[in-house]
Amino acid sequence: SADEVLKEDSTLFPRSLYASTKYVSELLVRRYGELHGFPTVCVRLTSPYGPMERITGHRALMSVLFQWTGDVVRGNPIRVGTCSLGRDYTYVADTATAICAVLDAPSLSYDVYNISSGQRVTLGEIIEALKDVRPSIQVIDDPEVDSIMLRMGTTRGPMDSTRLREDVGFTPSFNLRSGIRDYLEWREETDFLD
Repeated sequence: SADEVLKEDSTLFPRSLYASTKYVSELLVRRYGELHGFPTVCVRLTSPYGPMERITGHRALMSVLFQWTGDVVRGNPIRVGTCSLGRDYTYVADTATAICAVLDAPSLSYDVYNISSGQRVTLGEIIEALKDVRPSIQVIDDPEVDSIMLRMGTTRGPMDSTRLREDVGFTPSFNLRSGIRDYLEWREETDFLD
C-alpha cells in the first residue's frame, strides 16, 4: 500500500515474477555464503532513476522519470493523470554511492540493507520539481495515462533506510529537485533524447 513503510525485516510476499526473482536471488546469495563459510550482504534498491536508464528491449515499461525527462529534453508536453500516485524514487548517483558504502564498510550488522531516499514521492511532486527546474514545461491532464502508471506499480510506500544511515553512515546527497536537475543536465549534455 502507499502508506506502508517497507523495512528490511518485513515479511516479503513477492507478487510478480520480477519481485520473486529478486527475493530468490537474496536467498541464493545467503545460502551460498553459508555453504562456503563467508558473510554475504544484499541490497534492495527502490525505483532508481537517472543517467543510463535506456530502452534495451528487456523491460516492458520505462520509469516515469525516464519518460518525463525525455519529454522535457525533446520539448514535448508531459501527460499526467492522477497526481497522487507515487513511490520511493532514488537518484542513481545516491544508489551507486550507497552500494559502495556497504561494500567498503569495515563491518556490517545486517545481511540486508534498503537503498532508498526513504520518501514517497507523488507524480504531482515530480511535476512540481520538473516545473521548478524547467519552468517552461507544458503539462497536460490526461486520465488515459493512469492505466500505464498503475501497471508500472506506481503506488507503493517508501523503503526504510534507517539501517543504511545508522549502520553504514550513508545519507542521500540528492533530493528530488537536485536529482531531476542533474538528470536533465546529463540528458542535455550527452544529447540523450530518446
